Amino acid sequence: MAKPAEFSDKLLGMGIMSAVVALDNHTALKHPLCEEYFNAVVTEKRIFERLGDHDCIVKYIRPQGNGLVLERLRYPLRKHLLNLQEDGGPPPHRDEILKWAMQILRGLQHLHSHSVYQFDIGCHNILLDFNNNVKLSDFSGSLIDDGKVEVAPETRSTHPCLINHWHMSLKPTVKMELFAVGTVLYEMSTIYKPYQDKGDSEVEKLYLKGLFPDTTGMLLGNIIQKCWTDKYHDTKEVIEDLLQIEPGLSDGTEVQGSKYPGNHTYVLLWLTALHLANPYFLASSLGYLHLSFLFRLHL
Repeated sequence: MAKPAEFSDKLLGMGIMSAVVALDNHTALKHPLCEEYFNAVVTEKRIFERLGDHDCIVKYIRPQGNGLVLERLRYPLRKHLLNLQEDGGPPPHRDEILKWAMQILRGLQHLHSHSVYQFDIGCHNILLDFNNNVKLSDFSGSLIDDGKVEVAPETRSTHPCLINHWHMSLKPTVKMELFAVGTVLYEMSTIYKPYQDKGDSEVEKLYLKGLFPDTTGMLLGNIIQKCWTDKYHDTKEVIEDLLQIEPGLSDGTEVQGSKYPGNHTYVLLWLTALHLANPYFLASSLGYLHLSFLFRLHL
């Protein structure tokens, strides 16, 4: 009975086909849950060997037994977003959103340039490291060359016309993956999944009608809608739109996480509300903010 207890003490995560356990503070072992899924680990090893090292993809270190030794990161991005929900806190700061978006797109661009499609793209398969960077992870069900995909994406990460015809011979495309990117960007911008309060079947019906959550006023709102409505042809076009918002994101690492607990976009919403209620009070508030900003510059 001691062995299961030891396993659970080291367990970092478990998916459909594999489990990840800690080896030490820096490495983790990913291994199949049963012999049936061993080929998925072989596929993932092949993918890692083709991709090589990339700062936006979890690092593969070596094979071990029937598993893979990977760098140990902090936890999935979704866990971070759920923690924010539970704490009642605001969404991530705009600088974090922009940095993470660029890192996700750069990682995905690297995959596509090596004929690899992750397919099951979502905040559950994006890991945060200890420096607040994100990395793509989990390629055990992914596609390389003429292989086949082993897992389906989440309902909110694909258009239902694709998932309703799901079968293992389905070949992911760049546009299918960019649809999922739109969902990831929405979730990390709002800390909620699209249509969080609705069931999967209802979400599918809305998607089929071309109805997606409103992103008006969101930092990445236009990019998200373009991902959902098939306006992009490749990751390069999405990256170009990101650079229009923040040119300093060219390497994905220049913009650091927020030093402040609040979300600065709330200031704009607050000022809008003030304007609707009392335009004269808005003017005085803007003056106060301007003085505060100048004061901060001189500190």
